[in-house]
Amino acid sequence: MADSPASFFSRVLQRLALVVHRHRTWFIAPQFLLAGLCVWFTVARLEFSVDRNDLVGSEQAYHRNFLELKREFPGQDDLVAIVESDDPEKNRQFVERLGARLDRESTQVSPTNLFTDVFYKGDLPLMGPKALLFVPESDLKEMLSAIRGFRPFIEQFSRATNLAAVFHQVSVQIRSADRSSNAANESLVGALPALERIVQRCRESMVRPGIPPSPGVDALFGAGPEAERARYVTFDRGRLYLVNAKARLATLEEIPKTAQSSWERLTGRQHAKTGRELENDLKWHQGDLSGRAVERFRELIAETKQEVNLGQTDVTAITRAIVNTGQGIFTGCFTTAGAFFAMALTDFRGIQEMGVISGGGLLICLVPMMTLLPALLLREKGLRRVAAGNDATPTGASAPVAPALPAAADWRCRLERFWLDRPWWVLGAGATLSALCAVQAVRVPFDYNLLNMQSDGLSSVIFEKKLVEAARIRKDDASGDRAQGVLFGAVMVPSATEVPAIEARLKALPTVAGVDSMGHYLTQDSTAQLELIRKIRAETRAIRFPVVPDAPVDLGAFSQRLWGLQGLLALAADEVARTAPEEKELIRNLTSLRAAIADLRSSMFRGDREANARQLGRFQHALFRDIRDTFETLQGQDDSGGLREADLPAVLRNRFVGVSGRHLVLVYPKEDVWERGPQERFVKEIQSVAPRATGTPVQLYYYTELLKVSYVEAAGWALGAIVLLVFVHFRSPVQVFLALFPVAVGALWMVGFMGIAGIPFNPANIMTLPLVIGIGVTNGIHILNRFAEERTPALLGKSTGKAVLISGLTTIAGFGSLIIADHRGIRSLGWVMAVGTATCMIAAMTLLPALLTLRSRQTGNRRPGI
Repeated sequence: MADSPASFFSRVLQRLALVVHRHRTWFIAPQFLLAGLCVWFTVARLEFSVDRNDLVGSEQAYHRNFLELKREFPGQDDLVAIVESDDPEKNRQFVERLGARLDRESTQVSPTNLFTDVFYKGDLPLMGPKALLFVPESDLKEMLSAIRGFRPFIEQFSRATNLAAVFHQVSVQIRSADRSSNAANESLVGALPALERIVQRCRESMVRPGIPPSPGVDALFGAGPEAERARYVTFDRGRLYLVNAKARLATLEEIPKTAQSSWERLTGRQHAKTGRELENDLKWHQGDLSGRAVERFRELIAETKQEVNLGQTDVTAITRAIVNTGQGIFTGCFTTAGAFFAMALTDFRGIQEMGVISGGGLLICLVPMMTLLPALLLREKGLRRVAAGNDATPTGASAPVAPALPAAADWRCRLERFWLDRPWWVLGAGATLSALCAVQAVRVPFDYNLLNMQSDGLSSVIFEKKLVEAARIRKDDASGDRAQGVLFGAVMVPSATEVPAIEARLKALPTVAGVDSMGHYLTQDSTAQLELIRKIRAETRAIRFPVVPDAPVDLGAFSQRLWGLQGLLALAADEVARTAPEEKELIRNLTSLRAAIADLRSSMFRGDREANARQLGRFQHALFRDIRDTFETLQGQDDSGGLREADLPAVLRNRFVGVSGRHLVLVYPKEDVWERGPQERFVKEIQSVAPRATGTPVQLYYYTELLKVSYVEAAGWALGAIVLLVFVHFRSPVQVFLALFPVAVGALWMVGFMGIAGIPFNPANIMTLPLVIGIGVTNGIHILNRFAEERTPALLGKSTGKAVLISGLTTIAGFGSLIIADHRGIRSLGWVMAVGTATCMIAAMTLLPALLTLRSRQTGNRRPGI
């Protein structure tokens, strides 16, 4: 630009270069001091927020609804431990141990007392003095019938003080039994499966550590595994058991590491940490901002050293570097910053803040770049040495002859000449590749499923998918499992009286599998239930269970009782087989119980006998305590009236009754609402009934859509800002087109690669849209500036080409490092940004010079107007 009148901008840069040259110390010490103060302020004041509420502005209606839910029901964030194995009984016992430990710790003053509202089963003692009002009328009738039918056996059980006495009484009853049909005999026959389960649990208690959980009161009534599982939160016919707890802090995001490590210590599993995703995103943006600044530094350094190598004095080298490269740096910096600032015009708060921080950071980096860096370069030994030699040149002497290009530069120039001499071939190859990529680009979908972004093998994601699949399968089977999923919508209702009507409308929706609330229990007509409860109380009033001490079992005496019962069972089975061969089930029960007793007696005397005696004593104590507590709960049931809010157990009241008295209705979907189609149908349907419905599916639906739309809008605003700034710089629509041409082609190639590689857009990599535009356009600006300066499209042998190439490669390496991340969303972002940076760079260094070559031929190698 030396042969043209200096523009106002170039004159400002010239004056800046002279000031930096003459007063370089002004720009070094103060900026280092300011940098130190900023570091101190950052360490002291900067905070990192992992609260998802900080990402979405409260002006969004759906987010206001969610925040209102959090205020009304502050304990909605659950920590869930999932227990899985092919042995449901093994799962149940582990859940009993884990739940009991969490219960104990939640009531103790200790560093691990970080959890509350522990829920893992809905047994009668937990539900309180009005527990039976939660039981349907039909089940209450069955319970009353079972108590009456098993009463003789229960009374015998209540007179025993240990298991040996129980089995002795059973032996006595078998010896005294006749062939007549009476209540005692029928009760004993019906209790055979329950006795077998008790024997099996005795044997299992000796081989499993810890306090053995009892089979519960269901064992006395002969209930099977399905009836027992109904008291727990189970999936997939008992393969998955759940334990729920809440943090004592306000939100899950605020749980300190001690709480997380305590939960992981108790459960043996880690949960997904959504804050980690935000942390990774923030670190990536910091890295991108640093990369943009380093790229500008490199361009200025390369231009300065090139001028020095051409024999210029230090003041001339710095001035030309700042004026020539500085204009491109300013334009590139302002266009990239403008792309970031354009994000502030979106509706997504996280994107707005990212745009302001990144754009402002780039402008701040521009200050030391144009002042501190030149000042430091002037202090460089090599630069001073060359400058000193140049200053010694006599006045009027001819300028030194520029040295020959180094071998590396000469090699780059020869390579570049290959496509500069064949511009039509280059453009034709680019057009062909663009057409192929366009075919693939239309096939790239947007993946809304956030589970697909998580790390491969993350336990929380694996079990989330298993729970989703189990919930999907069980809604049509007859397993007795509740048709509830792991994600649910939430509807707040002003009062309990309005809940039944809302529930009925929600249940009628095609996408709803079921609803859950306390409103039904609080508003139901309990007259029939209360009458049945009175009868159950009357039947159990006289039954009293003794307190059984927690002491080791006498193995010899216990084995002797079992041996006697074992022989009687064999005789009874033979007698039934001889006199009533049609009673096959009874014969099978007698034989099975005898085999279980034989196995128990054999196990009692294997290994450490003292340990076996202690474990059997613990199991005996737990069994009698569980049964005693259950019958005391039955005897103490309140039959004075219906259920009220004050009667709800704390774990249910905290979950379903808000701080101001509103009631919560949980709505469970039939389909997998992680997927976009079922998610959209579910959200639209429940909001047709309750417009202010919220919950995780609703949040996911609007959150991901807002994120996608905001980044697309940000790309549009960024493009508009870049077009405006580039036009201000070049004052030519043709130059604007040339600057954006590599970006458009590179972006098309990038999306085409995504289609070929099977990489969809997702909420993580969608942010590449505005960033690729902002990063890619700087290449075109620098190339056009150099072309206007030297009227040749050759780049690789000059500082601009080297800077563009090295900057692109380092940026690719920086983004490419994300490809090895475990988080699949971050990994895909690394792929897309690395490929996008590479394609924009390739297009800028091949297609743009080809266009410039053709334009130079058309204009007769005259310098085009800028």
